[in-house]
Amino acid sequence: VLCGHPPFRGQNQQEVLAKVRKGRYSFQSKIWTRISQDAKNLVQKLMEVDPSLRYTAEQGLADTWLRMKAQKPQASPPMRPNLLEGLRNFQSENRLKKAALHVITKQMSDEHTRGLRDIFMGLDTDSDGTLTLGELKSGLQQAGLAEAAPDLEQIVEGLDIDGSGVVDYTEFMAAALDQETYLNEDICWTAFNVFDLDGDGKITRQELRKVLDNGSFERE
Repeated sequence: VLCGHPPFRGQNQQEVLAKVRKGRYSFQSKIWTRISQDAKNLVQKLMEVDPSLRYTAEQGLADTWLRMKAQKPQASPPMRPNLLEGLRNFQSENRLKKAALHVITKQMSDEHTRGLRDIFMGLDTDSDGTLTLGELKSGLQQAGLAEAAPDLEQIVEGLDIDGSGVVDYTEFMAAALDQETYLNEDICWTAFNVFDLDGDGKITRQELRKVLDNGSFERE
C-alpha cells in the first residue's frame, strides 16, 4: 500500500515465490524517496525472512509509526469522477478478464498506480490494507457520491475476487484501472505470459484452468 505494488514481482507465480523465499527486496524506486525511514523500518521488520526475528501482527500494530498514522485525522479521499462506474463495470466482467486485470495490476509501475493508491489509502480508514462495505460507503458519502451507488453492496461482492468479504488493494486496483492504462502492449504480454505456463506462445484450456483455479480466482 505504501508504494503501490507488491514487494516481489515475476513473470509467473513460480518466479514470485522464488523471490519470496529469498526475501530480497529494495527501496530503490522513486516512490520510496517520499516514504519516511520509520515506515521503511516497519516494512523491514514485517518482511524479515527469519520467523523468530519477524514482527508478529501484534508487534506490527504496536509499532510507533503505525500508531502515529492511526492518530491522524483522515482527509476526504480524492475520488476520480469515473471511479464508481469503473468499479460497477468490473463486477460484470467475465472471470478471465478479472483474472487478467488482477495479474496486470501486480505489474503496474508507481507512475501508473499512484493516483489510485492515494484513493485506496484515503478510503482505508483503519489502514488494514482492505476496504469494507462501510469504508467504501463512508468514502462515497464524503465525496458526495453516496446517492450514485444504491448497488454498492453488489459492487463490493463483484470486486471481492477471493471471497474474503472485503476488497483488498489488488482487487481494488484491478477494478479501478482505466482501459488506457491496461491496454499497453508490454503490460498485456506480461499478463499473457502468466497464463502461458509452458511458454509456448499459446494458452491452453488446461493452463487457463490451472491459473484461474489457483488461489485468488476461484469465484465467479
